[in-house]
Amino acid sequence: MTQKNIFKAINPSFIENYFLEKKDSLFPDCRKKEIKEIEIERVSPSWAKSTCLAKYKIIFNDNSKKIARGTAKTESSKKDVWKIMKYLYKKLYQPINPAVPRPLDYLEQINLLLYEEVPGTPLVFLLQKNNSKAKKKAMK
Repeated sequence: MTQKNIFKAINPSFIENYFLEKKDSLFPDCRKKEIKEIEIERVSPSWAKSTCLAKYKIIFNDNSKKIARGTAKTESSKKDVWKIMKYLYKKLYQPINPAVPRPLDYLEQINLLLYEEVPGTPLVFLLQKNNSKAKKKAMK
């Protein structure tokens, strides 16, 4: 795995082609919609050379949106993480409590793991910003 490959995750033409090709399987509830725009945001710092974190906002022709996250690393495969995420989603996801991210795809050629963004505040932010009582509550 080369560093150059993982940064395809933020290459606009690569990402646009990928989402256009896979739209129906990634977002089955949007089959009748067309993708109008894809916004790509690099979440990892620019100095990071072995990790690429990205956020994708897919905007459809009716102005509805889907948000996906992507993570790629040069030194370790995301394939096992992909398998675990699929298993956890299948076993734990509940429509009334969508706290488990829906795994979308794993692109082995660039070691990119894609998953749908979960609504709410990430656990890591809760732990970093709140007092110890709130942290204990979040951990439970």
